[in-house]
Amino acid sequence: MIKLLIKIAIPIIIGILIYNYFFGTVKEKETSVEVYTKVKDLSLSLVDVMRSEKEKFDEGKYDKAMDKLNDVYNAARNHDEDMTVSEKKELKKLESEKEELKKDIKETSKLDQKKADEKSKSLNDRLYDLVKRTENLLGKE
Repeated sequence: MIKLLIKIAIPIIIGILIYNYFFGTVKEKETSVEVYTKVKDLSLSLVDVMRSEKEKFDEGKYDKAMDKLNDVYNAARNHDEDMTVSEKKELKKLESEKEELKKDIKETSKLDQKKADEKSKSLNDRLYDLVKRTENLLGKE
């Protein structure tokens, strides 16, 4: 329902802006130019953010988080006598997911900017999920 509204609303808004730009009053033309300028500025800002994220990613943005997870997993393994069998299995599963995520991060750094930016969002989500699940596991101990 919302997708349909968006698909209808955006072309209508664009149509009104184009109409006002060419056939509107002076005030409407000024408003259209102002909107076009703001959209252009927003687009440029988004491109800058994407470039910045790509640079951070290439510089090892995720390295600190992965190192901290390693430290947490090592500490948990050192105290695994307090853990149940299912918690030990979950810890191993989390560690393997971390390694898989680490591999995916390295692969993403080899991609071009657009593809890396798209994949970066999913990597962030996966890392956040991994941290949350680790917190849940260690909170049970």
